[in-house]
Amino acid sequence: MMKLKVFFLFLFLGLLACNSKPKGISNALYTISENELNIHFSTKYKSEDLNNIQLSLDSFGFYIVYDSLRFDEGGYLKQISATIYYPDNSKSSFVSRELKDTDGPGFSYRYNHGE
Repeated sequence: MMKLKVFFLFLFLGLLACNSKPKGISNALYTISENELNIHFSTKYKSEDLNNIQLSLDSFGFYIVYDSLRFDEGGYLKQISATIYYPDNSKSSFVSRELKDTDGPGFSYRYNHGE
C-alpha cells in the first residue's frame, strides 16, 4: 500500500511539472523559447497552424495579429500581413507579397529578461 501511495505522489508531481510554463517550442518553421523568437511563414501553413502559433506565442508573452490572410484553394497560406507585440511593449509588422515555396517572411526577436 505504501508503494502505491509513493507511486501516486510521484505521478502527481510529474503532472505538475508538465503543466509548468513551457521551456520552448520548435518545429521546422518556428522556434519560441524564453530567450528567442523566430517565426517564418510559408506556403506549408494552414489556418490551424496559424492559430497554434498564436497560442504558442501567448504562453511566452507575445501577441500576434494577422492583419490580412489569403489562402489557396487547398487551404494553404498564399499571402500574409501580420503585427506582433513583444513583451517589452515594442512591436513589428510586415506585409508579404504572394508567397512562393521558397519564401519565409516573419519575425526574429532576442531578449534577455532585463539581464
